[in-house]
Amino acid sequence: MLTTLVKRNRESARDDEEEFELARRDWPSGFADSRADALAAWRSLSPAGRREAASEIARFAATNKAIGRKLICGFVAYLREQRWKALPARPKPVEVGSANLLTRRPEVEASVKKPTKFMLSRPDLFPDRVADGGEMSHQSAGPPRPKTYAGGRSPALLQSDAKSQA
Repeated sequence: MLTTLVKRNRESARDDEEEFELARRDWPSGFADSRADALAAWRSLSPAGRREAASEIARFAATNKAIGRKLICGFVAYLREQRWKALPARPKPVEVGSANLLTRRPEVEASVKKPTKFMLSRPDLFPDRVADGGEMSHQSAGPPRPKTYAGGRSPALLQSDAKSQA
C-alpha cells in the first residue's frame, strides 16, 4: 500500500515536471531563467493555477508586445506574482442569432423587393420581380424609348440614310 502511494507521488511529480517544462519552453525567456527558482514557484501554485498559468503564457506575451514592451518579466516573476491574473478579460463570443447578422430587417427586405427602372423596362428578364408583366413599366420608368438598331440608330434615321444614298 505504501509503495503504491510512493509510485503515485513519483508519477504525479514526473507529470508535474513535464507540465512545468512545457510551460517553461513556451515562455519567451524560459531558457535564460533559473530553472530551480521557476520550479519552486510552479510547485507553490495549485494544480488549477498551474494549468491557468500555462494556458495564459501566449496571451501574456502577446499583450506585452501589443503595448510596446520589448522585454517582459522572467518566468519566476510571472509565476510568483501570478501576473496572468492581471490580463484583461477574454472577449465573450458573440452569438450569431443575437447579432442578427444573417436575418434581414423588414425595411431592407421591402427595398429589395421593389423593382428598379431597369427591371421595369425589361420585364421579360425579371418576371418574378415585375408583378404586372411590364404593363405599367412605361409609366413608372418614364416615356418609352424609340427602338434602336445597328450602331444605335433609330429606324427613322436608317430610312433617311437609305433615301439619301439612293
